[in-house]
Amino acid sequence: PLAVSYVGASPEDAQRQLAEYIQQTDEKVAKELELDLADNVKLQTATLQDSLKTQEAVAQEQKDLRIKQIQEALRYAEQAGVIKPQIQQTQDVTQDSMLLLGSDALKSMIEHEATRPLIFSGNYYQTKQNLLDIEALNLEKAKLHSYRYVLKPTLPIRRDSPKKAITLVLAILLGGMIGAGIVLGQNALRGYKAKAQ
Repeated sequence: PLAVSYVGASPEDAQRQLAEYIQQTDEKVAKELELDLADNVKLQTATLQDSLKTQEAVAQEQKDLRIKQIQEALRYAEQAGVIKPQIQQTQDVTQDSMLLLGSDALKSMIEHEATRPLIFSGNYYQTKQNLLDIEALNLEKAKLHSYRYVLKPTLPIRRDSPKKAITLVLAILLGGMIGAGIVLGQNALRGYKAKAQ
């Protein structure tokens, strides 16, 4: 917390002027904060959109690779003359043993793989949610302030300066000390002259 004071021609003028300066400072800083926030939102939006495009491209590549693998297995199955499935447990099928599913099953798999939607990870949906959250931000309605008041500017209880009472007391003390110094100096000078004669 900061305490700010302002000196003016009158207490009311000082209070009014200080309130104006505080308001102007708050508005200027708030405008800068709004610009920074808008820039950050644009940057974050662009970053998230790029991330989504990258994840979509990777998912499309994975889908295309899967279709190519099935097409390759179909080519091998047709060359080997495997039409019907030769294995019972399909969960143990690898890329090398996929031809054992038979050409009929592989053709059906290619058709279905082509129409299947892209498969995305949980990270994709989290990124999408973050993008939607940022796009939903409404900066026009946000009322930004760089600080908040603990106390509004108030009128002073007593005059700040010059303080007449303290100045008068200090002047009397300083005058007395200087006067006493002069008197003591004159007396010492007289005593020195008397001894010298």
